[in-house]
Amino acid sequence: MEYDFHKNVYGECEAKLSMGHEAFAAWLNEVAGNTERCAYFLALAQESRHCATEKTDVGSAYSLSFHSGEVHVKAHVLTAHCHIDDELDFYDDELGAHCGLEDFIQLLQSWSEFINR
Repeated sequence: MEYDFHKNVYGECEAKLSMGHEAFAAWLNEVAGNTERCAYFLALAQESRHCATEKTDVGSAYSLSFHSGEVHVKAHVLTAHCHIDDELDFYDDELGAHCGLEDFIQLLQSWSEFINR
């Protein structure tokens, strides 16, 4: 998983992730933008290393789930009822993604360092 962090023209921290992981960038930008929330999710991720049961954090825009060494992020956007013309593609890469637990922990640690500068 590749990522890049930068500050926008307003001085706000923003994340961009590689294709297939865009939902994690949207999640970071919306949910884990402050140090306390980032520390909470990092602790939750590290705790899930030693826990066999699924852990889920349901936020206002995204759900984050830890299960069997993987992390899943999913947006709370209803797409099942949308009708898209058969000739068009529906772009939904920012609605959900998954990665390995260790990759997620590394992402959060890097994000935490960036937002604390």
